[in-house]
Amino acid sequence: MNDTTPNIALWYGDYTTGRAKDAIMALIDEHDEREEELPLTTLKERMTTLFQASTNKDDLWLQWQKVYQTTNGKTKRITAIATELEMIKSRLPTSSVTSFAQRQRLLDAMDNRLRRVVEPQLRDGDTWLTMVETAERYDATLFKTGAYGRSDNSGSKQHKPSTSKATTKTTTTSKPKSKYVKKTTTKKGKPDKHQQKKIAIVCLRSLRSLRRYS
Repeated sequence: MNDTTPNIALWYGDYTTGRAKDAIMALIDEHDEREEELPLTTLKERMTTLFQASTNKDDLWLQWQKVYQTTNGKTKRITAIATELEMIKSRLPTSSVTSFAQRQRLLDAMDNRLRRVVEPQLRDGDTWLTMVETAERYDATLFKTGAYGRSDNSGSKQHKPSTSKATTKTTTTSKPKSKYVKKTTTKKGKPDKHQQKKIAIVCLRSLRSLRRYS
């Protein structure tokens, strides 16, 4: 057996205990969700990150602050996030992270959709284990329903009518006006009814004048 043996990462998991085993199992579950085999290189990188020398306190604190459930559109199981936070905390000085700070950090690391349903269910007296179990229950539901695969702001889109339709309506309403103008336009050289009436009056007046002098 060597590093090229199929599913070698699973064998590494069988030979670990305690926190290391929890970290490996969380990583295996994470890849099982995507139906992928856990690469040994990924396993080694994760274990090196979680169990580096305790003298690197600054690096560990930065890691603690950068743990998030959803990164670049990819969402992990909240179990993996809780495990990672617990591992990093165990490498930090004992009094550096209080129970309240650990609890708050997990909430901050959650995907917004999970936090919205988990936070109202928590009570001040809840232990870390109770909090994680509550988060795991709702997290499983969100994964099962495919909620993580949908955009968090999908309902904010508004339909706007296209400008081409408005232009078409304006064009069609202007057509009757041009037709109306054509209908009321008289033919060139032919007097209209008002002009004909004026000519008739002038003719009558002329006839009357002639009769007076005859």
